Amino acid sequence: MIIISNIEDYFLDIYLKERYQNIDPVIATSMKLVSPFFWEKNMKENPEWHIHKIIKSIQPYHDIVSGQTFILHCPENIMVLLSFYVNKLTNPEVIENIRKDKNEIHGMVIHCYEIFSYFYEKKEDPIKPNINLTHREKEVLYWIGLGKTYPEVAIILSISVRTVKFHIANIVRKLDVSNAKHAIKLSEELDLISNM
Repeated sequence: MIIISNIEDYFLDIYLKERYQNIDPVIATSMKLVSPFFWEKNMKENPEWHIHKIIKSIQPYHDIVSGQTFILHCPENIMVLLSFYVNKLTNPEVIENIRKDKNEIHGMVIHCYEIFSYFYEKKEDPIKPNINLTHREKEVLYWIGLGKTYPEVAIILSISVRTVKFHIANIVRKLDVSNAKHAIKLSEELDLISNM
């Protein structure tokens, strides 16, 4: 379990040490839903699982009374949650904005997960994939990466614009990306054209 929070570390330590994730009604409820939901201090999944027990350890500091959780169930059997807690000092306008912008917030959860998982996969798999770009493809990618247009690359390499486009299409296919910009970014990450 990975937790990113603006609540003090000591609470996260208690939460993980006491294994509150196993009895947390927000997590239990999230496992059954796909839509964002509101929760309150007296929320419970079953008679023994009161959220009050979990937030009691931070109650003196944050005075939490309710919250809203956004859920994302991912294909890798991963569940991502974004929870906003509400305390007695929370401006009612903030709560209304969360309700009003729930679709955008949910979209942000999806986008953040995609970014996080992309970089996590890169970190976990440091082995470079075996991508065989030809010398000419590397040259084209290098010049495009420097911001040159297709016609400029054609002039520099003494080839036609059509040939530049042909090489870009091959590069995009070999790198399994959607466009030239993505190919340039990936080639930088994989250090494919550093020796040009």
